[in-house]
Amino acid sequence: MDLRDTVNILASVNQTLEQVKATEPVHSVDQLIEHHQLRKNLQAKLRQLDTALQALYQLAHSLPTIPPFEVVRWAQNILAMPNLAFLELDTTGLYESAEIIRALVLDRGGNTLLDLYAQSPTRALNADIERITGITTQDLIAKGQPIQVVIEQLRTVLHGKYVLSYNLDFDAGKLQEATTRLGIESLTFIGEDLMEHAMKYYSLRSYPKLEVLCRRIGSPLPEQLHQTAFHRAEGQLALLKAIANVVTDAQPTTSPPTAVEDTDAETLDEHPF
Repeated sequence: MDLRDTVNILASVNQTLEQVKATEPVHSVDQLIEHHQLRKNLQAKLRQLDTALQALYQLAHSLPTIPPFEVVRWAQNILAMPNLAFLELDTTGLYESAEIIRALVLDRGGNTLLDLYAQSPTRALNADIERITGITTQDLIAKGQPIQVVIEQLRTVLHGKYVLSYNLDFDAGKLQEATTRLGIESLTFIGEDLMEHAMKYYSLRSYPKLEVLCRRIGSPLPEQLHQTAFHRAEGQLALLKAIANVVTDAQPTTSPPTAVEDTDAETLDEHPF
């Protein structure tokens, strides 16, 4: 049933209503019989109208979601900030004692403000972490600096910056754990979680992976083993620009949109990228 059918039913309801009003008041048995039949016809047509309207409601509810306008304006305002910075941390895992092994900061133009490896952690990197981060134990041996040096340089670089991070709670938590273990002042910075805004933009109720969203907007990250913190930081910038320019799905129309993967209680050991 399409909109034209609904319009025709509505016109029929209106016509029957006019007939009902024209028969009032009732002055005879014949008129009463006629009036009851008209009322019966009216109820039947109203049920038809209700069915048609329910179908239209379902059609309206099945329309694709559109981004909230305030999230788009947020992204536009954030991109205009001259002190904008994107933070990426690589760690040995998600557990509380996980150690930071790389800290990367890009500015709003995609330029590198900081890129430091931390010296080999107390636990050896396992194959999963090497795959996820693109970092090997040999990288840390060759390039790593003491974690306290990494933290202090990060503190200097982030001073006066407005920081975006994909899953900011995770990064802030790992930095807090690191400074607590070192017995030094906490690293404080001002910023927001890009993932939370992306969830609002796509009307998602659980955590999407950065890799999935970047593929969806037409800026795919390299496959793991070749994907690094630098690629993910660039992915953050691309995602922010996509939100600011109302890009929701840059995939070809001949293929279905990439399904957004959710992070639930069973995948807490996976990184959000």
